[in-house]
Amino acid sequence: MSLEPAPFTPSRPERSLARRVWSFFIGCLGLVVLCAGVLVIASWFVGDTSLWWQMISWVPAIALVPVLGGVLFLAIAVGGWFGSVLRTCLLLGLLFMVSWVCGVDYGLLRARQPQETDGTLVHWNAGSLWGIKSTAGVVGDMIALNPDLLVVTNPGSKLWTKSTREYQQSWKYVARNHGALVMSRFPIRECRIVLAAKGVLVVKIVAQVHEDWLTIWAVDCPSEPGLVRSDLFKDLRRRLDLLELDPPDIVLGDFNVPRNSLSLHQAFPQMKNAFDEVGVGWHATWPSGFPLWQLDQVLLGPDIEGVRYQIFPSSHGAHRIQQAIIRPLGSTGSSQS
Repeated sequence: MSLEPAPFTPSRPERSLARRVWSFFIGCLGLVVLCAGVLVIASWFVGDTSLWWQMISWVPAIALVPVLGGVLFLAIAVGGWFGSVLRTCLLLGLLFMVSWVCGVDYGLLRARQPQETDGTLVHWNAGSLWGIKSTAGVVGDMIALNPDLLVVTNPGSKLWTKSTREYQQSWKYVARNHGALVMSRFPIRECRIVLAAKGVLVVKIVAQVHEDWLTIWAVDCPSEPGLVRSDLFKDLRRRLDLLELDPPDIVLGDFNVPRNSLSLHQAFPQMKNAFDEVGVGWHATWPSGFPLWQLDQVLLGPDIEGVRYQIFPSSHGAHRIQQAIIRPLGSTGSSQS
């Protein structure tokens, strides 16, 4: 029997200090991301009622998807029950954001079958600088969409003689001012600026679309990020009420607020967002190259039924093009839907 001592085998050391520090850091980061996600979701429902809530409510769901996914991957390093709970919460948050993007921000199976008597409306915000340089360049985009009524806001004021001739090859009727360029296959009765105050411009358009005369307000709002939108839209609503105008059938334009803006809804409480009703595809219009926010919107009045709404890329400019196929209630096609 050998009395030699057994070879020494050191016990497995505890996790290194660096790993414990890393785990602690990832745990704290995960908690911060989860709290931020809950705050963002709450802001979507609270709305842009103040500057603080406004800035948070503008965070798009799709921006949180890679953040949650990345932190969830890193949280693999966090051990114990805390790590399990953290990963579960991050996974639930990721699934919620992906569901929101797919079910709310991306339109699917909402559009209806269009009829020949439906009107096709296209709006594009050329932008104060792009209007002068680029509006002629998007003629091909507009012709491809084949609208009955085309509204370009911020069209600029120069180089319009040649551009107008090019547009008139497809649209017989043209009306314009420095706030909007309107082209139509049907007569235009009115196109005038009814309000210009505090950076907000409202152009009233009365045009025929097939057998119906529609009143459209083309709105352009200021883009300053620090401007409190709740105050802006309250003032806009007050000024519009003082004008005592007949309510519009459609309100469209660059509102410079995302689709979930409570302030915009309070300014036009009777209107419904066309994308929410019949939107197809991705909702965002800005920035054109990688759109994250639907700053350009079409709001439909109670007498207008949405058939299809879709966003299209533009060859020039910072904004994408929005197209709405509409059906006035009581028209021939309405009874067939």
